[in-house]
Amino acid sequence: MSKSEHLKQKLLELIRQSAPGTRLPTERELCEQYGFARSTVNKVIVELERESYVRRRIGSGTYVMPRDTAIRYSDDPAGATGRFSGEIIIVYPNFFGTQLWEMVDQAEELALKHNIKLTPVKLRPRTDYSLLFSMAENSTGLLGVIMIPPGEGIPQTVYERLLQTVRRVVAADQFTDFSLPGLYGVCGDQVRQGYLLMDELLRNGHRRIGYVANEPFTPSRKELLNGVKQALYDRRMRWKGICKSPVSNASWQSSIDAGFHGTLPLLREHPELTAIFYDTLPGALAGLAALNRLGRRCPEEISVIATSSFSGCENYTIPAITTVSYPARPLIDKAFEIILTPEKEFPERFLAAPELHRRSSIGKAIR
Repeated sequence: MSKSEHLKQKLLELIRQSAPGTRLPTERELCEQYGFARSTVNKVIVELERESYVRRRIGSGTYVMPRDTAIRYSDDPAGATGRFSGEIIIVYPNFFGTQLWEMVDQAEELALKHNIKLTPVKLRPRTDYSLLFSMAENSTGLLGVIMIPPGEGIPQTVYERLLQTVRRVVAADQFTDFSLPGLYGVCGDQVRQGYLLMDELLRNGHRRIGYVANEPFTPSRKELLNGVKQALYDRRMRWKGICKSPVSNASWQSSIDAGFHGTLPLLREHPELTAIFYDTLPGALAGLAALNRLGRRCPEEISVIATSSFSGCENYTIPAITTVSYPARPLIDKAFEIILTPEKEFPERFLAAPELHRRSSIGKAIR
């Protein structure tokens, strides 16, 4: 690797860790910090500005550009360092989610770092995957495929056909309920996530608990609920004793709407509940609105908890919502490692450890 390539990787990492508008060190400071000649530093800064990572302002300095202008998808490698060393296809549903955005963003950063062409395939309802198959079969340098499934998951036959073309496929943030040679899963430890969620309610004395399923039922959701059930069993309680909302969600439908419309009938039918847990945070956000409509105070009368995060919104709701979540970026780090080191053996599953984030939405149960 040349000096300019080495410096460019260092500065890309610095840019990734910096907020848009952050002022970078001066060229002289970068020379002193990394030990490169001024001409090398200037060359790299010019490249980064041409690729829209930074903007130079005369007399002011060099500033980090907004990230949505930083990545360019193109078959022309002129903006990259020489030729691409291979291609990775990343497949994900065509809707917005914070966790989804973080994973795609991390994949873009790693692709740049390793000089990989990252090709996105956005899934829509009722896709037949023909575009994905065609791209995989016609690629001359395909290293692997990262699959971030929609709510209903991806059929086993799709994985089987891909693995006829590519050596390794990684399912990210959702486990499959089958095994195939060359198929790997990277996800949060959802059993542990469910256990921590329910244990927090039980520790605070809650026994009259409701559940709103604001996400589609998938193998990963099944594991989450297995963790919930284990926490109940450890306290000599049964899953049957949890009151379930009559409203459920399906793929490609709003998890926010499901949270709102699932909370209303649950509490109308079971006004005695002291706590509700949701599949994910968007459902809990809408659940707070439903509680307000029903005149129920959180956490004085009813506590709320959910999994996942949503751009930090959970810190600023009233009350702030207690969550159990795991970071998304390490999942993509592991996916790239699996694909880029084919000579290395990996377990079929990689689990990211979840963490409980206590906030003010959980109070002691009213006896």
